[in-house]
Amino acid sequence: YNPDAPPTPELEAFAEESVVYTQAMAPSSWTTPSVGAILTGKLPSQLGLQHELRRLSTQAEMLPERLQAAGFRTAGVVSNKYASTKWGFNQGYDAFDERPVKRRTAITSDEVTDIAIDLLDSFADEPLFLMAHYVDPHISYNEHEDFPRWEGEYTGDVEIPIHWVALRDHYRRYSDEDWRRVRAVYDSEVGWTDAQVGRLFEHLEQTGRFDDALIIFTHDHGEEFHDHGTIGHGYNLYEPTVGAPLIVHYPRDRGQTGRVDTPVSLLDIVPTVLSLANTDVPNDLIGTNLLGPLPPDRPVFSETDRGGEPVRAVRVG
Repeated sequence: YNPDAPPTPELEAFAEESVVYTQAMAPSSWTTPSVGAILTGKLPSQLGLQHELRRLSTQAEMLPERLQAAGFRTAGVVSNKYASTKWGFNQGYDAFDERPVKRRTAITSDEVTDIAIDLLDSFADEPLFLMAHYVDPHISYNEHEDFPRWEGEYTGDVEIPIHWVALRDHYRRYSDEDWRRVRAVYDSEVGWTDAQVGRLFEHLEQTGRFDDALIIFTHDHGEEFHDHGTIGHGYNLYEPTVGAPLIVHYPRDRGQTGRVDTPVSLLDIVPTVLSLANTDVPNDLIGTNLLGPLPPDRPVFSETDRGGEPVRAVRVG
């Protein structure tokens, strides 16, 4: 997306064979409502996921449940507790692995890929839906030895790993150099996770499954680094927290590559997957098939109430 950003070679290579949606929006700015919306095709307020203590209702029909009913096997691996069984996100999976859900300071992207590869091999001869949820580019921020993003001497007060409490308590007095240091550690997390996602792509290629697979890379929320006077995520709906990467590798018989600049929503993922799986798309979904006509002025919504009061955003054009 940004040619001046630190390199993510695995995702850049993946994008060359995919469609890059340059103006995608996440349905929320923190994990539980956003993942719930992405996997159901409905807004968080429709799902009742409007408070930090709310879990996904068993009445909400998730994408893996719909695909299960259509004859697919379903598997998931998560490393964020806010997308775990505790919050109702294990619905519809033949296999749902939560072993990577650990303390916030843990490094888990390699474990997520290892488990995802095992799941792929377990269902090697069957149509499969797989979700792999990585959490390493997330507070706390760790620096990874093989992915340095800082050159030269640093004399500030930012300590690595960067913990939420330290960031919350000190960010108002950070200098420009301190903020560059914080971003450098975050970029190291992104580089590390890029390499681990690349191992998953490589396994799909080695087993002959990559070309014919529908592979969707996205995220549930972004991060703010004092962009609007705040840090982290969940409390507002500015571009840094709800602007989302969306890179879709379509099966080769579709021949789809390139860039799409029309605004889209991550709520479009469910109808797109169901359509390509030759499964009925429910009429009550807000999203649309990404391969269908994309109206340039369709309103795209995001919402959160993690700060106590509900906040809504709509983008048109």
